[in-house]
Amino acid sequence: MSEFHCVIQAKGGIGKSLVASWFAQYLRSRTDDPLCVECDASNKTLSRYSGLRVQRIDLLDEDRRINRRRFDELLEILLEDEEKAVVVDNGQGSFEPLAQYLLEMDAVRQLKAAGRQTYLHCVVTGGQHGPSTLAGLGTVAKFLVEDSTLVVWQNEHFGPVDVERVGELTRPCSDRLIGPVVMVRRGHTFQEDVQEMLSGFMTFDEAIASDHFRTPAKSRLSIVRTDLFTEIEHALDGA
Repeated sequence: MSEFHCVIQAKGGIGKSLVASWFAQYLRSRTDDPLCVECDASNKTLSRYSGLRVQRIDLLDEDRRINRRRFDELLEILLEDEEKAVVVDNGQGSFEPLAQYLLEMDAVRQLKAAGRQTYLHCVVTGGQHGPSTLAGLGTVAKFLVEDSTLVVWQNEHFGPVDVERVGELTRPCSDRLIGPVVMVRRGHTFQEDVQEMLSGFMTFDEAIASDHFRTPAKSRLSIVRTDLFTEIEHALDGA
């Protein structure tokens, strides 16, 4: 069965594009070559990764409503079976319009009938962004998870995540839940290496093969990649 992975949250600046890029790299490590689709016109991050196969589709019109023709373009890609895996990075501004339109079009059920499984990847954080990301998770879990699978990513960069509240919000869809995939906050040196890689819009493979990084930095990035991919693998295996 082919896969549709949509990174969706109402809050910006919490690592949605990061999750999309890292999950796409994980899929590539499994020999899949996913098509990445960037839908956020205000935050062109994913499309700056030359090491990923990215297509831009701005889903919103000038009135910040779903452009039906552009959504149809995305849906057509998903309904066709040419792409084994599609990873969509959905922007903050299009969260509510996309959620409403997915429900209106019964899109997930259409995809399931066409043999494509839908995975909704939702990022939650701690700190000041915690309450708003938990609210977004609640919306996804309550309205969008039917006929799909929810993947929870816990980004610890902003502080400890309220795992008890995450459990409460996801309990109604626990039979369709994967995760959490924990994005661990590492030590200062590791963080500097990762941030330097991200600022250059480099994949792990590109950074580790690059002359830009010294050997110790490459070793640290390799550790981060291995731990991250293992975390994802364990989450998927436990589904």
